[in-house]
Amino acid sequence: MKLLCLTTNGLQKNSRYLYEMALVKQYTLFIFLLFQCIVYGQVGCTDPLAQNFDPSANTNDGSCLYGQTIISSELLIDPMPMSLFEQSGMIKFNDRLWIHLDSGNGEKLFTWDIENEQIDQELNLQNMTNIDWEDIAQDETHIYIGDFGNNAGNRTDLRIYKIVKSDLLDSEPQEIEPQIIEFSYPEQTDFTDQTLAHDYDCEAMIVRGDDILLFTKQWVTAGTDIY
Repeated sequence: MKLLCLTTNGLQKNSRYLYEMALVKQYTLFIFLLFQCIVYGQVGCTDPLAQNFDPSANTNDGSCLYGQTIISSELLIDPMPMSLFEQSGMIKFNDRLWIHLDSGNGEKLFTWDIENEQIDQELNLQNMTNIDWEDIAQDETHIYIGDFGNNAGNRTDLRIYKIVKSDLLDSEPQEIEPQIIEFSYPEQTDFTDQTLAHDYDCEAMIVRGDDILLFTKQWVTAGTDIY
């Protein structure tokens, strides 16, 4: 980068020139910002599968519309075994369904043999605590167990357990040392007991790229926020 230094004499002799250059710079900056707004500010529906897909849009404004869709599902577990009655989260990994239970049912993962339609393994995870496990998610290398159930709205120990998948396939997976991801909601300031009367419960999560997306359960407004 080059720096242009002008003396006070130079400024006096070239004041008209500098004034015109300043105007040129201002107009150039205005045109540049306008172009940026046009390029980066085109909002609309960015989903090609939507009925109102806008190929020129680069920011999704939530306006996408979809037609009615009928999907046929396959029944995998029927009836549900009583040992899985309190199941709260499920993923498919390594040709098995991996299932965890809700609060009060210990730190366990069950694997369901899809082909033989039965539980083929029950893992006791000793280095974790099931205060209120609500969901399980995965990426290519890890699974994530969300201990973020918060019916009373007073928890200050919300966490997600991150487990290496290959560790679950070892002969003694109960010795797994998970990574613990702790979090809190930036808007929450009141941690008194407000059972079923607050907006800081969480029921679901997904992993997308480097992000963990949390879906809240809002008892007061009957909506959801995504963190």
